[in-house]
Amino acid sequence: MLLLITILAICALTLCVADWRSGMLVCVVVGFLSDIVRKVVPEQPVYFVVVVGVFVAAVAVGFIRKHGLVDFTKIRLFRGPVRLPLILFLLWLAFQSAVSYHLYGSIALIGVGLLTYLAPLPGFLVAYYYGLRIQSSLRFVKFYTFCALLMLSGIILSYSGFESPLLEEVGSGVVIFVPGGILDSYPGFLRSTEIAAWHAAAAICLIVALTVSGAVGWPRLLVALVVIALLSVGLLTGRRKMLMEIVIFAGLYGVLLLLYKREIGRMVKVAILMGGVLGIAGAFGVFERSANEAHRLDVYV
Repeated sequence: MLLLITILAICALTLCVADWRSGMLVCVVVGFLSDIVRKVVPEQPVYFVVVVGVFVAAVAVGFIRKHGLVDFTKIRLFRGPVRLPLILFLLWLAFQSAVSYHLYGSIALIGVGLLTYLAPLPGFLVAYYYGLRIQSSLRFVKFYTFCALLMLSGIILSYSGFESPLLEEVGSGVVIFVPGGILDSYPGFLRSTEIAAWHAAAAICLIVALTVSGAVGWPRLLVALVVIALLSVGLLTGRRKMLMEIVIFAGLYGVLLLLYKREIGRMVKVAILMGGVLGIAGAFGVFERSANEAHRLDVYV
């Protein structure tokens, strides 16, 4: 098994370097699969969380290989409102690094901190140039949404009584107490219920954006069913804060439509979709098959 994983990883890294745009999709797959692999590896090592960073680095190498080093100051955003905050951020980062060295004398500690704070910058640059092609952006969003649906399908399996190490949380998990006992929460194929809830909310938001913008021509009934399914599995994670993520997205998306597109009609669509989502959440425990099932689901809302 380890040999097979190693061979597949080498092939994936080669693809990331050879075709950085396809490598972006590989990063999505690796990010999701690393959770599954971590569950079956002895001791569930934490380094699996950053494995995807290796593939992101390979994508960056592939980008440089094709386009060379890019001067990020040529990007209009960096020459405008972001320039001063970015300079202040880098100066503060240098100051904090000096303080850390004075207090702890550890270059390794400083290196980890700098990597954490500076790693998003090359990722932003690659994503910026990737997004210049609208078709690439749409392909990425659709692919991510499809993968998220597959990973979240494990929640339905868990709720239905199917047991497997692949459907358990990494480590001891988070215990959620509710009146009368402990809430059964389900992470699906993801490493934790928190991550599962976030991906469910993100998928809902992206599906709404794709539908309202007209980027996809999916039947409305299909969109409604998918949103209901995602909302249902999201609530089964026990993380109701996902609803707040959806509400915040809907509000900001509506405001941006009004400011930049003057799209009142589309704002109404967003409001209807989000109102339907919240209405479903409120009625989640009403239309169950039996009184026992209603009691079982009631704690999630």
